[in-house]
Amino acid sequence: MQVKKFEAKTMKEALEMVKNQLGPDAIILGARDNNRGFGLLGTTSVEVTAAISENKLREKQFAESRLRDQDRVRLRKTSAAFQKKFIDQSVRRVTVTDTGVRRPPTAVPYIDIPDERPQSKGQRVDELLKRIDQKQTFVDSTQASPDAKKRIHDAVRSAAEIFKNTVQETPKAVAVREPPVVNNEVLQLRQEIEILRRTMGQMNQPSPQGGFPGAEYSLPYDFSLIFVNLVEAGVLPENAADLLLRAQKNFSPLQFKNRNLIEGWVANELIQNVSIVDDSSMTGIHVFVGNSGQGKTSTLVKFAGQLVVQHRKKVALLTADISKVGGVDQIKIFSQILNAGFGVLRERSDWLRYKNEFRSADVVLVDMPGHSLKEPSEVSTFKELLPPLELGAHIHFVQSVCAKDVDALDVARRYDFVGCRDVIATHLDESLNHGILYNFQKATGWPLHSFGVGPRIPDDLESATRERVLDLIFKISKLDSSERSR
Repeated sequence: MQVKKFEAKTMKEALEMVKNQLGPDAIILGARDNNRGFGLLGTTSVEVTAAISENKLREKQFAESRLRDQDRVRLRKTSAAFQKKFIDQSVRRVTVTDTGVRRPPTAVPYIDIPDERPQSKGQRVDELLKRIDQKQTFVDSTQASPDAKKRIHDAVRSAAEIFKNTVQETPKAVAVREPPVVNNEVLQLRQEIEILRRTMGQMNQPSPQGGFPGAEYSLPYDFSLIFVNLVEAGVLPENAADLLLRAQKNFSPLQFKNRNLIEGWVANELIQNVSIVDDSSMTGIHVFVGNSGQGKTSTLVKFAGQLVVQHRKKVALLTADISKVGGVDQIKIFSQILNAGFGVLRERSDWLRYKNEFRSADVVLVDMPGHSLKEPSEVSTFKELLPPLELGAHIHFVQSVCAKDVDALDVARRYDFVGCRDVIATHLDESLNHGILYNFQKATGWPLHSFGVGPRIPDDLESATRERVLDLIFKISKLDSSERSR
């Protein structure tokens, strides 16, 4: 599945870009107004996220490749219905191979290695089965255990038997006009070999309830590759299995082999279940809490810079982290740069003083100490520094995506009494897998507020969106430092 973002001045122009680049079968995943402006003049713009399956994109590219440049331009100016009809007609024109089997022009052919003497398909398959019986397969004894080699050997032999039977059932004198049976079996063989390649390194030890990833969660074999991709992206195995088990209930067994269909449904289900803060604008008192090393101080400074520079807000900065070396001086220096108010919280009574002192400020940002809250003394000290309930403070939990899921969730449970309203995810540029965004939000129920995507102040801070979460987990686009300021 291909997912892309398009930015234009109007929705009409954005949809036209989607149709030109992805084709009439593209699916709109989301759209939003972009307040940061478009182009040098800084006018408003819209951003549209669209997706299309790999097969549909290849069909569009094939149909357009047969046209001259001027005809291709004319085609893109026509309606989506006309383009779809033209693409379908182009794809239905199939080519005939030397074996008499008609194949769609967008299919990816196998590499056929010619023999020294002419052989029929049946003879070639017989030789393949003979080699399999003699254990001349691609399984390396150093790569898999005896049980694993036997399962791979049986799977390859079973796939070859299916292909042989299909060939023998085809009359030699009659050209096959429609390829569904042969193509489906060959496609199944290709998918099985692909899954075997991906899982050979993980099959040194036999699986407790099956021989493929996801079997322990009662997932069908056709979901193995999707399950592996989700786990490699950082999604916890139980969460990946939950998504795929729900997909299993929404499709028939005949549809399980359509990987693009299943992946599209999983992506849509994931994006619908991610909770995002409805309004990320900041007014009043905002408190940043979390364990040490998660990026609380850097996040606070980035917010302060954006509020002062971009939104022209009056800001005051408070810090209760007096135990960190240089922590107070760091906040004080930055408050002087921004011409913002500054104060140090040492006890609960300080809140009354700063409430009167900073009542003219639009936003008050508070940096709390990074306690793990494992000791009762830490919990009592932390409670004393929290703002009184009547002030209505908004409390953000700051969590680095580089942390382990089990550690992050353990700390979050200890901070549950604080009354956190949302999560700010940091260090996105330092992590390769971002599945923790889905895992953490699903476990805690706290919506995502914003993302810290780099070290630059105040640029590397962006509001959280569902499309961005999908982009990060499925690695649709690369997180580039030159694009982080969007």
